[in-house]
Amino acid sequence: MLNWELTRFWIALISFLCLSLSVLLTVSNARGQETEHISGFVSSFYESNRNYCGSERTARALRRIGSKAVPELIKGLQNQDTKLRADAAHLLGIVDKKAASSVIPNLTRASKNDPDPEVRVCAVSALIRIAGNDFNKSTPEVKAVTPAVIAALKDSDTEVRLAAINAFQSLSFSYSSDGTNGELIPELKAAIPVLMELLKDEHEQVRSYATSALGVIGSDTASIVPVLTKALQDSDEKVRLGAVQVLSRISIGQGNNEEAASAVSALIEAFKQDKNVEVRSNAALALRNMGEKAASAVPALIEALTNEKDPQVRSSAVSALENIGEKATSAVPALIEALQDETLSWYGVTQSLGRIAENWQDNASKLSNQDLDKAISDLETALKIVEAKAEFIISPNVFADEGKKRLDRCVNFLKKEKLSRSLGSKAYKM
Repeated sequence: MLNWELTRFWIALISFLCLSLSVLLTVSNARGQETEHISGFVSSFYESNRNYCGSERTARALRRIGSKAVPELIKGLQNQDTKLRADAAHLLGIVDKKAASSVIPNLTRASKNDPDPEVRVCAVSALIRIAGNDFNKSTPEVKAVTPAVIAALKDSDTEVRLAAINAFQSLSFSYSSDGTNGELIPELKAAIPVLMELLKDEHEQVRSYATSALGVIGSDTASIVPVLTKALQDSDEKVRLGAVQVLSRISIGQGNNEEAASAVSALIEAFKQDKNVEVRSNAALALRNMGEKAASAVPALIEALTNEKDPQVRSSAVSALENIGEKATSAVPALIEALQDETLSWYGVTQSLGRIAENWQDNASKLSNQDLDKAISDLETALKIVEAKAEFIISPNVFADEGKKRLDRCVNFLKKEKLSRSLGSKAYKM
């Protein structure tokens, strides 16, 4: 909730407690009033409670009155008093949807033209409420309000821009099996370039919120990768964290996309240099989600296993090495050392070793004799550590047990390959 909304909430609560008995009776009896009494209700509300905006009781009363309250509230948008215009805008967002066709044009004008930013904020928020909780449904209301909300993203006032961004942050999607969002409605796609531009905004909160919004609506397009990559250098850590998290989601859905892979270098730098632990950890997770395309990150990930002080970052490095797979074989000695690290999940390290070991197994016939011997030696060393640790597990752990079996299978397979080569060599000499 924005600061101005919290302030208005407490003002509203205090004002509500101070309402006169006559106004309370007017609200509670509003359902039975005829059209000629609506104006009196709204006027009493205004006169008795100039700082009061949107209590639940008033909301319920207005919903009972329905569209009959709309004309008076629309008139309120023209009032000379700024607070009254703001209250009218807010209340128009909670009337029944039958009145939407008459309400939306008036709120749209207020969101664009009112001289006071507080009124524009209330108008934008009201439009978002009218559109409903799921802003990505192709309903008449969403189609009608989206252009105004996108226009508000360009408003000169920070709070108005933040109110508009909130519409995109709260979107809900059903995700497909590959991690991508559902298809955006055309009206929402128009917001992507505007949100991208907001990553250059002078206010860090706007940049942070815009990054988050792009993560919700923009992860099905590679066009946002360059601006997110640049955002990794932002002075505000929240912006950098948001950017790296969005890049992580893009890499899940578009692991084969060259645009997503183009962020690898920037992610490696963020992983190595950023002062924020969360940014570094999430950078490793983004690299993990890019799989083999992040092979150039292996040296940095190995360095982290050896020298990084934060266990969260080291754990993310282990996970990234697992997904990089075959191209992470140079990390095996560091992973074996990591098995002794009490701050890390040793069976998580085992999974990473197991992934590399399975790549060795799959390509056993291509390994040189020297590489084959080294692989067997390394895996036997790892297996001894894992078996020693397994003895101290009080309750069975399916992950630890499976990790141990995985290493054992690979060692046995590589030994058979070595034996086969040895027998073949002897047969050749005979």
